[in-house]
This record gives sequence, C-alpha cells and structure tokens, in this order.
Amino acid sequence: MINDAIAMIAECPQCGAPVKLNSNVCEFCGSEYLIQTLKGLNGFDKKGIDKYIANYRKLSAGDYANPEINSAIGICYLKLGLYDFAYKYFEKAMEDMIENSDLYFYSAVCVLKGKRPFLVPLTFIRKAEDFLDAAKNLNSSDGKYAYAHALIKYDYYYKKRLNTDPNFQELLNEAEHCGISQDDKQLVENLLKLSF
Repeated sequence: MINDAIAMIAECPQCGAPVKLNSNVCEFCGSEYLIQTLKGLNGFDKKGIDKYIANYRKLSAGDYANPEINSAIGICYLKLGLYDFAYKYFEKAMEDMIENSDLYFYSAVCVLKGKRPFLVPLTFIRKAEDFLDAAKNLNSSDGKYAYAHALIKYDYYYKKRLNTDPNFQELLNEAEHCGISQDDKQLVENLLKLSF
C-alpha cells in the first residue's frame, strides 16, 4: 500500500523534482516523498512541513481514503502541534491500517493535546492509555509505547499518589526489556513534553 501512495506522488513535495520509481527519497534534496514517521520531518521548519501538508491535501482530495496519505498528513500536523487536526487524520488512517501500531501511539499523544498528563482530565488519560495498550498489543517489541505509558503513569498517577497496576516502574522495566533506544526515549519525551 505504501508503494501505491508513493505512486500517487508525481513530484517531490519539497523541491518539485520528479519522483524516482521504487524510492521514497528525493535524489535531489534528500527529502522523503511520503512521511511515515516523525523522524522523517527532522530538520524541517514550519514552511517545509506546510509544503508537505499542501501536497498531501491535494492528493487526498482525489483519493481521500488513502490511509498512508492520511497518516502522513496527521504526522505533519502532529509535528506542528495541531493535535485535533492530527487526530482526525490518524483516525481515518486507522480505519484501513489497523495493524500500524505507530498510529495508535500518535493518537495517544494527540489525546493529551500537548499538555502534561498531570493537567489532563482522567477520561483523556484513560483514552491515551487505551491507545498505548493497543499499540503494545500490536507491536510488543517496541519499547517506546511502554516508555510513553510509564511517563503518563508517573506524571498522572504517581504524582497524584494514586495506585495503579501496572505502575510506572514496571512499565519502565518493560521498555528497557524491549531495548528502547535513546532516540526513541528522546522522541517520546519531546512529544509528551516530559521526562524522568
């Protein structure tokens, strides 16, 4: 399906160069044609991300149901901190890409809307936890989901002196057991605006 989405893209969203077949990276500017993770937007400012959004929205007008394009738009909006818009596109992408655990992770971040978990109502915390549980069930080997869950448990439950099972320490151990990288820890901490 990703190749189908890339086939829809005729030119690089950043420099306008023609798309090279069987590649997701522009040979002229080095940008990805189709953003699949937040790491793909590293080094881009708002103007660069806006170029991606404009290009993808033009494509989605013709094929609104393409989940990869919807996911890419959601990732761009998430990077800009527009959580409600990002969440809307992640929901659309999840309808057809149920197995993509990152979509659930990004949705959990969107539910918190850039606020510390401590300041978010319990209903939103539980919804974020449900998304993280779904992500862990789909991909139990990725430690960033357990790490994000641990940060939420720490900031919301532990700091409010509420008992919860599993507690944040157990989730931290789970993340370490999965071999979470420093880059993934940094990504989660930046998204949640929180660290240990």
